[in-house]
Amino acid sequence: AAFSLQKKGDAIVKGDLTKDGKVNVSDIMAACKILARKSAGQDPTEDEIARGDVNGDTKITITDVMGICKIIAKKA
Repeated sequence: AAFSLQKKGDAIVKGDLTKDGKVNVSDIMAACKILARKSAGQDPTEDEIARGDVNGDTKITITDVMGICKIIAKKA
């Protein structure tokens, strides 16, 4: 990814926007909030991009929301 906000020993889990070490529906909701803020003119933070940019394009879009859904579906 373009952003590296990791502290030593703390790996960023792609899709884990809530920073709880899991990817679940709470992360989908967090991604949707990021999209809502973006539509109001507020860009995502670098940390949000590092965690939520699951397709690697350095943005948070609906494609990333769907990517988080796919991560959850693979675990089911």
